[in-house]
Amino acid sequence: MDFLKRLTFQKNLIDEYLKKLILRQETVSNFQEMLLYPIECGGKRIRPALCLMTYDFLKGQNHEIYPNDILILASSLELIHTYSLVHDDLPAMDNDTLRRGKPTVHIQFNEAKAILVGDGLLTLSFNILSELEEVDLKTHKSILKLLSESSGHQGMVGGQILDIENENKDLSINELKIIHELKTGKMVTASILLALFYHQKNSDLTTEHQHLKEFGKQIGLAFQIVDDVLDLSQSSKTLGKNAKSDIENRKSTYATILGLEKSMNMASQCILKAKESLDVLKRDSTMLKAFADFILERIN
Repeated sequence: MDFLKRLTFQKNLIDEYLKKLILRQETVSNFQEMLLYPIECGGKRIRPALCLMTYDFLKGQNHEIYPNDILILASSLELIHTYSLVHDDLPAMDNDTLRRGKPTVHIQFNEAKAILVGDGLLTLSFNILSELEEVDLKTHKSILKLLSESSGHQGMVGGQILDIENENKDLSINELKIIHELKTGKMVTASILLALFYHQKNSDLTTEHQHLKEFGKQIGLAFQIVDDVLDLSQSSKTLGKNAKSDIENRKSTYATILGLEKSMNMASQCILKAKESLDVLKRDSTMLKAFADFILERIN
């Protein structure tokens, strides 16, 4: 099975799992419909697919049927990511009206409900982690710690705070890198390490941990650089969201600092380093390397 077929298979698997998960929730009013809306708008499912592919990598096979626990971990990542997009799009943040080709949640419903939808998705992500069955208490705690740190003030939320504080400022590449290592990189790396924690049932600093963490760091940085390039170079129709929003929000990006060509060269170097980190592990890394190439070559 080639990479794109594999990615599509995993995306469909997660889409189905998330829909069933939300449909089984008992909610007040039409909140279930509101929770489903940003999930059913689509998305590439980069983070959950990365979790599943890392699990395949560690097990040495491409699974057709996954343990429920690994599906829970993958789904928790997407719930957190989707909540962050719902809140990012709010008028107080990026004030976007288009996401994944459809009206953003606050446009579809209203601003107050969009805030609550984000809250609901975030809390649901941690609720389903309580359903993990095949991990011991130590591993369970490690999973919760990793995910909360990666998504909270030590990770994604911290990066968002820095991002807001540095609007209208000319940043250096190093300053920008710090922001995006937190805002994007931490959750990308967590997607990989969650699969590792589940596979080895502990979070000890093994060789695999060190090199997979480096892989995540490099592809996370490449992902953000490419995002910046696409924001300047692609249309809103292709992106499924408003193009050139970074310029409108007066943010420094890799593309505005380095230009498109130098930015893509930097992203290519990140992908090269990511692949080298996998070579050390002496496993079949075909799919993970293809994932890295996909991040570099995508158009939305």
